[in-house]
Formats: sequence, structure tokens, C-alpha cells
Amino acid sequence: ARDLPAQVLAQALAEGRFSHEGYRLRKDGSKFWASVTITPYVDDQGLTVGFVKVTQDITERKQADEARQEAEERLSNALRWSHTGGWDLNLRDFSAHRTLEHAQIFGHKEARSAWSQAIFLDHVVPEDRDRVRKFVQDAITRHTELNFECRIRRADGALRWIWVVGGQITDAQGQASRMSGIVRDITERKGVEIALREERDMFATIVATVPMVICSFIRQPGGRWSFPFAGPEIRQIYGFEASELVEDASGIFERVHPDDRAHFLATLRDSGTTMTHWRAEFRVNHPGRGKIWVEAHAAPFREPDGNILW
Repeated sequence: ARDLPAQVLAQALAEGRFSHEGYRLRKDGSKFWASVTITPYVDDQGLTVGFVKVTQDITERKQADEARQEAEERLSNALRWSHTGGWDLNLRDFSAHRTLEHAQIFGHKEARSAWSQAIFLDHVVPEDRDRVRKFVQDAITRHTELNFECRIRRADGALRWIWVVGGQITDAQGQASRMSGIVRDITERKGVEIALREERDMFATIVATVPMVICSFIRQPGGRWSFPFAGPEIRQIYGFEASELVEDASGIFERVHPDDRAHFLATLRDSGTTMTHWRAEFRVNHPGRGKIWVEAHAAPFREPDGNILW
């Protein structure tokens, strides 16, 4: 209806060639993807006497291309929804391509802005740059996975933590020509980790300086006791190193004075049954210090597996 055949022949005459991909109909009414090329046929006197037309059925190739495009779109959407940037590095000239999310992580508005390994390293803070450069070089020369965390200075000057993961891609000759991967902004997670580490270090300092032992102990099925955590000062109370009590703390009960042992165990059982605060005073036969008096306080918690932790 649009007189396409006449337009095609006119274009072939004007430009010397016409190429097109599109649907065609078979005699039975089914559709297929066709690659069509038409060129004018010229005789010895230079007159156009006809046309040569070549039609190829490219349905399978087209379906494969569409499947690849759909997979790339799904991956792109997944990266975007997870706030993860994608990157691809040419290992020959170290130029790079990246997604929009990648550009935004580094403070850029468009993925089309120039990008390369050198530009990336310029964003890495000076204190981390040599370490990151070594990670990348080792991954390239040893054909290993790239996996590291570092700090970057975004285009707007903001300091951020990122996580980078990638791997090499080989060409048809088996040579590593590219490296692809992802980058994610982990600043919030890193802030929590740093805060927890600072809190843990502060707690460890307190534990090491207060004149008491801070510990946790657990009663497991079958009546076995263990100390998942204990400060090093526990040896001043019971004569054991903390590492000796992690799996089995039965030796502690043997060092409780025989006259106090029954009361000691009874109050612990009551605390675990009623889930109330445990307080006890008892004597311990320390192997180096002799008989000492101990005052203990603990709060019980029932764990998901049924064990009770004080």
C-alpha cells in the first residue's frame, strides 16, 4: 500500500545498493525475519537492465539478538534497582564503558562522560590508590577475580566507600581482552562496621580495665556448660584461660567450693527456669590464689534453639 517496492528500487538506483531487515511472508502465511540486499544490474553499455536481489532468512539470529537484548535489559534493571553500577574495561588501551548508575556513584550525571582506569584511580583517595592499583594489576596478570573495597572522592567532593568486583573476559582466541564487573556504594554499611568496631574496641578496653570479669555462659542440652565469651581476667577467678572454656566449662564447677556447689547450681537452675536475674555469692578454690570469695550477677536469655544464655 505504501508502494515500498518502487521506493526500494529507486533507492538502489540512486545509491547503488539497498539493504534492509524486516518481516517477510512465506507462501503459507508464516512470517520470518529477512535480510534483503538489492543492487542494480548494469549491462556492457552501462544501462541498468535489472536488479539482483539476495534474501537471507535470519530468524534464528534475530531471535538470539532479541534474547540477548532482553537479558541485558533484565541485568541493567537489576543493577539499577539494587543501586549497583556496571563497568567494562578494555585491557588493551584501558578505556572503559559504564552504566548510568556507575556514573552516579562517582558523582557524574551521565554515563557518556569520559571514563578510563586512570580516571577511576584519580577518584580513589591517595591513601588507598597504591593498594587499589596493585589489586587491579594482580587480577590482570594472574587472571584472578577482582574484589576490593576502597574510598573515593566523588565529583562533588563527597567521600564515599565503594565495593568493586570483576573478572576477565576472553576473546575468540582465548586471550583476555576485557574485564567486566560491578561497583556498589557501601558507605552506609562501612559506617556501621566502623562504629561497631569502635564500640567493640571500647568495650574491650573497659573489660581489660575494670576490676571484674565480664563473660557470657550457656547451658546446652544435656546439662553441658560453656563460656562463648570471657574476658582474660577470668583466670584470676577460676584459674582457666578464656580459650579453655569456649567449648566446655565443666572445670569451673569443680572449682566452686564443695560446700557452695549445690547452692550455686540451684540458683542457676532457678534463674533459667523463671528467667529472672541471677545473683550469688560463693567460694572458689583457685589453683594459685587459694580460696577466694566471688559475687556474680547475670541475666538469662532464651535463644532460638532453646539454650539459655546468661
